[in-house]
Amino acid sequence: MTREDNLKELTEREDNPHISPQHRQYLSMQGVGYGTPSQRRKQYDSWRADKASERVFQFRKDGMLRDPDSKEVVRKEDESGFTRKIRTSNFLLRLADDMIKESMAKGDFDNLPGKGQPLKSSSDHNPYVDSHTHKLNNVLINNGYAPQWMTLETEIRTTYQKLSSNLELSHAALCTGDSRKLWSLEVVKFRDAIKELNKKVDTLNMLAPSLAIQMVHYNAELAISKVTQRSTSSTERHDGNTDFTKTSNST
Repeated sequence: MTREDNLKELTEREDNPHISPQHRQYLSMQGVGYGTPSQRRKQYDSWRADKASERVFQFRKDGMLRDPDSKEVVRKEDESGFTRKIRTSNFLLRLADDMIKESMAKGDFDNLPGKGQPLKSSSDHNPYVDSHTHKLNNVLINNGYAPQWMTLETEIRTTYQKLSSNLELSHAALCTGDSRKLWSLEVVKFRDAIKELNKKVDTLNMLAPSLAIQMVHYNAELAISKVTQRSTSSTERHDGNTDFTKTSNST
């Protein structure tokens, strides 16, 4: 190489300086890790161990794929696991079938209620509730249990009927004379009871399996006005009958 060639090579190196890769934060340890040098050393050793285990696994996998006998062993192991599951399932089915046949031979199913009769179709089936939920509810009810929303609905309706009946009795006894103050107290108690009852209605609406089962809040003011109107109309009717009797007697 001549002197002119050396000068040309040096000029090209100066014109094209080496640029380090921008994605590497450190040049040592292949740019792996961060932190202090000791921390980076631990991270680099862990990274090398992971890479080595991956290479060993890939080497063994490639060797097994190249060997036809190994392929057959792997395939048989997979099939044996699947077959074992099928055998277990079939064993349970055969066991259940044998127990049913044994009970039938002993006559355990002879005295069952409804034998030989068509299944009863439930007339109170809610179309908004799926059949599985409906059957589970029937099983619970037949065994003395009921879903929480069902017992809560019964409790709400029963409580409202009692409150309404007590309100009517109180109005009949306290709506005249000096007892009107006691009637006002009964009205306040009735309003508070309806507020608590409406809280149970909210709980029922959250537990109900469908919108068709949900309830609206009870209106205390509407119930009070109905009671007072019924009492007023019955009083007017009673007074009219009394006047008619007096007129008849005078004639």
